[in-house]
Amino acid sequence: MFPTRMYVIATLFSFLLLFSCGNESKPVPSDTDAIEVSDDLEVAEDFSFRTSNDIEINLQVLGFDQLPLVGVRFTVYEGDPDSGGAELSSGSSDSNGYYTSRAQINSFTNELYVRSSYGTITVPVAGNNAEYIWNTAN
Repeated sequence: MFPTRMYVIATLFSFLLLFSCGNESKPVPSDTDAIEVSDDLEVAEDFSFRTSNDIEINLQVLGFDQLPLVGVRFTVYEGDPDSGGAELSSGSSDSNGYYTSRAQINSFTNELYVRSSYGTITVPVAGNNAEYIWNTAN
């Protein structure tokens, strides 16, 4: 008698399992303004789908009496270099005290970190430029 009960219980459990997992799909609301292709999207003309920006980095280093300093080494980072920020470029100032470079950064980046022998500073990114004049006399 015991095996018969087990058979009945197993059969009931199987039916319960099969019928409890129904495939009930929810109705999709109809929208007469639904967008079916990407050409139907209305996007502002100045919106960019890019996730990165090409920027120009312009740094100048000046010493006493506003004289340009030659050979000052710069390293530019996207993110804090002490927290794993990515190095974008490095080099030295020219005879006019300028260091220029181009880099590609994430579109949400709004500041760069610049490290030199004079310390580390943050330089704001405005549009496609990051510019800073480093006055070492102060």
